[in-house]
Amino acid sequence: MKKLKSEWNRAGPTSLHVKWERPYGHILGYKVSYKAIEIASVAVSNTTLFELALNESSTSVHLAGLKTFTRYNITVTPIGRRGLRMISNYALAGNFIMSSFCL
Repeated sequence: MKKLKSEWNRAGPTSLHVKWERPYGHILGYKVSYKAIEIASVAVSNTTLFELALNESSTSVHLAGLKTFTRYNITVTPIGRRGLRMISNYALAGNFIMSSFCL
């Protein structure tokens, strides 16, 4: 799987701005999924999965209401003509931890 070229920028103590380059291919939109996977350095498994649907012209998303001292798993998946599937094996996935201060 190839990663989408991306930028991750903290937009405040509880928000994150994620920006990516559009991959080659016919894109109908993007599915953005994120959930907490670690709180205060303790792994958690029963947290809520949040999902957003973005249109084909979107190349960024602002995630707000995140909690400090929490690590999130964030995935951006392109949607093609055949539905939810990765276009040309491209995706953006990563973990980001929200610290108690904003850089």
